[in-house]
Amino acid sequence: MRGRMSLSFLLVLLCASNGWTRNEGYHCKQKEGTSLTVLKDKTLVYRSLSYGLKKVLNSVSTRLPCIKRQYTTITLDRTETNETITNNKSDFLQSITGKSWYDAYYYYYKHMLICNQSLLYGLKRALEISPSESLILVYTFGCMADYNDTRLLSEVYTLLEEKKSQVYFLWYTWYRTIKASQKDVFNEIASLSYGGFIDMRMIDYYELWRSSVLLLSKPLNSTLHLLNICLNVTDEYTEVFSVPISLSYLLITRDERVILKFTDPNGNTFAIDNTYYYSYYNYYVRSSSLIKTPAVGSWILTAQGKSLLSVQILGFTGLDKSGNCLDSDCHPNATCSEFGGYGECTCKEGFAGDGITCNDIDECQDDYTNNCDYYYGGSCVNTIGSYTCNCSRGYKYISEFGCVDIDECADSSLNDCDPVAICKNFDYGSYTCTCPYGYYGDGRHCEVNECQQGTPCGSNEDCVKYIGSYSCNDPCSNHTVLNDPWRSTSNIYNSSYSWYDWYHCDYELSGWYRFKGEYDQQIPEHCVAENSCGADFPIWMNGSHPTVSDGIVNRTACSNWYAGCCTIPNNISVKMCPEGFYVYKLQSRPICYSAYCTESNHNCSGLDCTPGEECGIVDGVHGCYCRDSSNTTDVMQQGSAEGKLKRCPRE
Repeated sequence: MRGRMSLSFLLVLLCASNGWTRNEGYHCKQKEGTSLTVLKDKTLVYRSLSYGLKKVLNSVSTRLPCIKRQYTTITLDRTETNETITNNKSDFLQSITGKSWYDAYYYYYKHMLICNQSLLYGLKRALEISPSESLILVYTFGCMADYNDTRLLSEVYTLLEEKKSQVYFLWYTWYRTIKASQKDVFNEIASLSYGGFIDMRMIDYYELWRSSVLLLSKPLNSTLHLLNICLNVTDEYTEVFSVPISLSYLLITRDERVILKFTDPNGNTFAIDNTYYYSYYNYYVRSSSLIKTPAVGSWILTAQGKSLLSVQILGFTGLDKSGNCLDSDCHPNATCSEFGGYGECTCKEGFAGDGITCNDIDECQDDYTNNCDYYYGGSCVNTIGSYTCNCSRGYKYISEFGCVDIDECADSSLNDCDPVAICKNFDYGSYTCTCPYGYYGDGRHCEVNECQQGTPCGSNEDCVKYIGSYSCNDPCSNHTVLNDPWRSTSNIYNSSYSWYDWYHCDYELSGWYRFKGEYDQQIPEHCVAENSCGADFPIWMNGSHPTVSDGIVNRTACSNWYAGCCTIPNNISVKMCPEGFYVYKLQSRPICYSAYCTESNHNCSGLDCTPGEECGIVDGVHGCYCRDSSNTTDVMQQGSAEGKLKRCPRE
């Protein structure tokens, strides 16, 4: 009604004036929480990044609806930054969605290989514009061109000391390696900030998101740095650290490649041992654990294993803040001492609300974190305050980790591989069987491969194995003809090409091939420039072509890649046929975009043929040969594809 304020509106004004506000249906006293900053290379594909962080932020905000935080996005394009600051979760997630796969891939190969990203400067900006104690996630391909800038590095170290922020470098390697001196800078910054340097090829994403939930829930202005270890251990390692005052929690973050045992001042011990889980996986994960109300005094950490030991321990004094309550003041599914609650009623894990009202969270919804369907391992079933997993075939349930892969190769009764086959387990609930060298089959059945155990065929024939027997074939008569004009060494990339028209990939070639064009073609014997032959990384042959009398020979195929002219070499076989053309036994390439180059083997330069002669090849030799077979001398043993080539008489 005009001129009249509603009672609810007056209550909102009154609460707002005292720091209270309505948030998602709850009346809350707003509190500053840990802010989140993402620094990302322009090159990365970010749709998976926003998908994972959405789950993390939903999990945190539903359980702690009264916490507000700053979200910062910094996109780094070589020496320039594009910065976005917001308090809105949705706007933040939109800002990190970014590029399409195609755009990111194209940018990576055209620019990132040069490694001119000023990542250290980008980190400096992230520290400058982020609130203190922020969680900073740096998504990168590992290129830090300014890592040896001592002045800039000093400024970063100063900011780390001032801001007390945690920096996690999430390294997406693809095919890039990092120099040891550059990796030292990554590790030093991560260590000083109580963060981490994580190879994302080897990380369990669920555990990363689970750690992020805890790090974003930690109370502000209540953090003590207690222990920071990053070193190699060979057997048993012991470290003593102190809990100097009464704390609410210890937050332990570690790389779980070793067994950790803690002993408190009262002699109580407990272990963190996930070796059972990691016997199934050939990688480690980084995860976090909480210890509630740790005893004051000297603690002993014992590490057992042979690996890199990385452990960070933070202490929190959240329950010492004003506004403490009693558990009886809270909802039955809330406590006063819940992590991140700042000494006020906070819903327990698995529930959402303001502590006075708490409702069950359905963790099985797509917007929340659960580990049931990690690598499609199982389906999620919601329960009150938690969830369970129905695991798919090839997985088994472990309470802390959900559905984990079963190693079928560890027990012959779990697989159907041939006794001589090589069983390889995959982290997707599956395995493969492969016959070893010298045997032929699908892995379920392996038999002796006569073509690999001995030389049943002559030097001019190719041995072809099939079930039960083998055959000897002449590749000059049994091959596939490839007639692709784009393979020419003269086909060099320019801006007029569209991306789809230019890039080709020989990932399906397998067998004997002959290259043809206007004349017969051959693979060049010299390094071909990048961005030639319809591919980013053209393939050439390291070695000379054989003559007819050489029979089948083995050569090395090389790709001209950013690491050098002969990158990712593989073996090929070559034979010169009596008609003067070459055939090649090729195999698929492990990367895209890489393709075999060709150039003409028709070389008549320097020859002065008469009108009655034509240029041809006899026994690998270019020469002038008679067009009229009735007027010939010096008959040659080899012939052309059109008929016998013979020398014409000359005066």
